[in-house]
Amino acid sequence: MGVTTQKYDILTRVAVGNGALVYRAVDKTSNRQVALKLLVQEGDLDHRFNVDALLADSGKLTAITGAHVCQLLDAHTDEDGPVLIYEFANGISGVELPSTRKLEGANALDVAAQLVSALRSGERQKCPHGDVKPSNTVFVDLPDGRLFMLVLDWGLTAY
Repeated sequence: MGVTTQKYDILTRVAVGNGALVYRAVDKTSNRQVALKLLVQEGDLDHRFNVDALLADSGKLTAITGAHVCQLLDAHTDEDGPVLIYEFANGISGVELPSTRKLEGANALDVAAQLVSALRSGERQKCPHGDVKPSNTVFVDLPDGRLFMLVLDWGLTAY
């Protein structure tokens, strides 16, 4: 990952998704942890994005911010392909949540309100999420025992 590794220290691979490899890394300038999402086209991993349009619109996607939005920080093409750089969200995947937690009524309402908050963030930028599903959410435990939700991969289905 030529340009990417000049800017980031890659720590570990954290996920293999539909057409992407995701790595946890540290920005060498700011020491901020980030997630590098490398869009790949190999064997079973085949991104279905219009990469040129995605990169051209990356400024629009980086403008989507909010307490419950895992923000896209940057996007570029590297020698290994297109790379999306996100805030790193260290928590429990929405896929894993049901097997690790049972949400009681008040907690479920709190999570629902957080999801609505995230969706409104995208709507303010006129960019709907388009693919809300458990694998596009991460939950972080707060000190008071509540869950804090982050929504990932904003707007990628548009490309």
